[in-house]
Amino acid sequence: MAHVISKQAERVFRSAIAKIPANEGHITIGEQGQAYMPLRVECVGTIKHGTPGNEIAYKLYSFAHYYEQNGDWMSDPEMIFEDIGEHGMIPVSSRQDSLGVYNEVYAFDEKTGCVSGIRLKLRQDLVKFANMWAKNLKEQQDL
Repeated sequence: MAHVISKQAERVFRSAIAKIPANEGHITIGEQGQAYMPLRVECVGTIKHGTPGNEIAYKLYSFAHYYEQNGDWMSDPEMIFEDIGEHGMIPVSSRQDSLGVYNEVYAFDEKTGCVSGIRLKLRQDLVKFANMWAKNLKEQQDL
């Protein structure tokens, strides 16, 4: 499926998720001051697809590098993925604070809170980036 990240990338991101301690909801992999920025991984909620009464909810996970600038934490980058179980992981948003960039793949119905549209080209671009980023994370964070 072209809308999901590669199996190799999925293994990297899932190995990071597996490191989240029970009842914590997040983990930081790596330490400040090392050659590579630490990776913050956390469950940030769920996303609903379908219609009211017939929706399916999937967990959302955030993966981010952060640095401090003028007392504020800046993402460099942050990506949020939808975990669709055995069918893979889908990038749903990306953020790069230093560039003022925020991209979201889905449009939502304000009344139901369910997904109502998809920005396919953006999703394709985020899949490509996630696949490349996973290779770097595997080497840098030993995932």
